[in-house]
Amino acid sequence: MAVKKKKDNRGGARPGAGRKRGSVQIANNVDKIKLAAYARKYAEDMIVELVNLATTAESEAARVSAINSVLDRGFGKPPQDIDIGNPEGEEFAISASAQKIIDVLNDVAKQKAAK
Repeated sequence: MAVKKKKDNRGGARPGAGRKRGSVQIANNVDKIKLAAYARKYAEDMIVELVNLATTAESEAARVSAINSVLDRGFGKPPQDIDIGNPEGEEFAISASAQKIIDVLNDVAKQKAAK
């Protein structure tokens, strides 16, 4: 005879669950705006450092991470729902932002080869 497990009381609305009325959000919008303004002060220096890491870091993982960070900041993060499957082997159009990324990567490769 199988023994039934007791059902958890998780999920759904429960009395007393959630944030209490009148409580303050820990990171409110004013704090987020202040933090963003503070970060913008150093943005140019940080981008320069990311580019430096992308081209000179010893670790390949560090270089890849820095390159991704620079590209995300320059062109935005790529959409996650792209299906690039092409069973017929037909050519497909490259978006303008993808072409910009390809151009930047080609320029970096040319500069690296010239050194």
